[in-house]
Amino acid sequence: NWDNYLTYNNAIILCQRMGKLDEATTWVQEMEQKYSTHYMTYVRFCYLEIEKQNQKENIDRNYEAFAEYYEKAKQCYEKQVVGNVTNAEMLQLEQLYQQMVDGGWLD
Repeated sequence: NWDNYLTYNNAIILCQRMGKLDEATTWVQEMEQKYSTHYMTYVRFCYLEIEKQNQKENIDRNYEAFAEYYEKAKQCYEKQVVGNVTNAEMLQLEQLYQQMVDGGWLD
């Protein structure tokens, strides 16, 4: 019982920062198996997907998976967060989503 969602969260972030996106993907998939209803699972998927797409040429980018993960994160977040509590990463994710909509990336 050494792991919890924070363990996975941190492993994913570390792998991303080291440029090991395949390893980060493995971690986030494991996180989803254990924490499929926790909004941070889908926040991690979102940021990972953005990073994967940003490595491609503009013409080859597709943010549909990001949009799907964002919707899951938003749904879980609304169920889990009560009152005025906010999460900085979720707020940033909302801004990124809106920028993608405004930029025509999610048409």
